[in-house]
Amino acid sequence: MGTVTFAFLDPGWNVRLARRMSKHNIRHFMDNGGLLHFSSSDEDIVEREIINPLRSEIFGSWKILCCPQDWVHRYQSYMDQNGIPYIVELSDGEIEFLIPGKHNPHRWKDL
Repeated sequence: MGTVTFAFLDPGWNVRLARRMSKHNIRHFMDNGGLLHFSSSDEDIVEREIINPLRSEIFGSWKILCCPQDWVHRYQSYMDQNGIPYIVELSDGEIEFLIPGKHNPHRWKDL
């Protein structure tokens, strides 16, 4: 079995994530950088029963914005300039953005 890593880069949400993983008896550890490491065999349950409900607490309706890593700064700047709220996630070394579901990145102009 492999290991999966995940973190909300917002420390408060990341602590909540770690607490919920403990509550669900998911074996994990948090490294010095705040990344949570857990077994790939637990990935589905962690995603479905822990991470997704936390995302719903942040934004009632949400979506994950993935982009090539060399576009991360461009997307982040666009969201900052246009007042689009987001939470940065780090999933297996890839930066992703949690955004409210009402936003459609495919329609964003001047990106």
